[in-house]
Amino acid sequence: MKKFILIFAMVAAAFNSNGQITLEKHDTVNWIKYTYLEDYGTKYYIYNQVDSQIVLYNLNHSIFKTIQIPEKPFYSDVLYVSNTLFDTDKNTIEYALIGASTFFQPYFIKIYKENGSLLLNESGIYINLGIELDMRCYILPTDSNAKMIIHFYNSLGSNAGSKIYNLPGKLSCDPCKNPIGIGIGEYNNNTQQGMLLNNFPNPTNDYTRIDYQLPQGTHTGEIVFYDTQGKETKRFKVDNSFDHLRISTADLPSGTYLYHLQTGQSVSGAKKMVVVK
Repeated sequence: MKKFILIFAMVAAAFNSNGQITLEKHDTVNWIKYTYLEDYGTKYYIYNQVDSQIVLYNLNHSIFKTIQIPEKPFYSDVLYVSNTLFDTDKNTIEYALIGASTFFQPYFIKIYKENGSLLLNESGIYINLGIELDMRCYILPTDSNAKMIIHFYNSLGSNAGSKIYNLPGKLSCDPCKNPIGIGIGEYNNNTQQGMLLNNFPNPTNDYTRIDYQLPQGTHTGEIVFYDTQGKETKRFKVDNSFDHLRISTADLPSGTYLYHLQTGQSVSGAKKMVVVK
């Protein structure tokens, strides 16, 4: 009997050692992003808009560094946290702050160093006049360094052109060779898995735009919206004739909603949309 118990325990231990998918962290308030810092490795980071702080974490969840943002816009997001992109000094961290000082126009793109000094300020950008949303901030890798391209409309809703910036550094990559910078106009040349971007503007009170790209070889899909209780609120069929969906949120109550791109072969990760009235 003792021999049987010992064998059973050994088999159970061997079974459990094969590995399982385990939940490491469930944050119901913040969006956890990641970046790769040269000489420091991969870090999680959270943008705390209430306290205007960026908190970077080591992979063991201990705090690596806290950065105080020198302003507190009405709406904003932090992208492209890096120490080799906007400044070649590896000892300092830089980031892009994108947002608006009020709920309405205009929007801005600001590049800050961690000490609060401003490296770039593109302001007065009008991106949504109830007609179309068309402002994207792309950062693209090249053979030598990175380029930043900003597209925007003017206050009359007309195409106001583009600006291309030559950045001093490169897009740092994690060991899986994925470039940092997930966000508005994220760079992705692999269409096999498709792509779904964050809606903009976000928060929204009337219309918002969602850019998407269907997986390679797929012609149709659906963008499905849910409330925080998991109840479906909207569903839109899309195809590859267009690259974005423009929807009205006038019929949605104030609150937080999740949405994903669903096709016959895959379901994208969920994105978050906030509606305010």
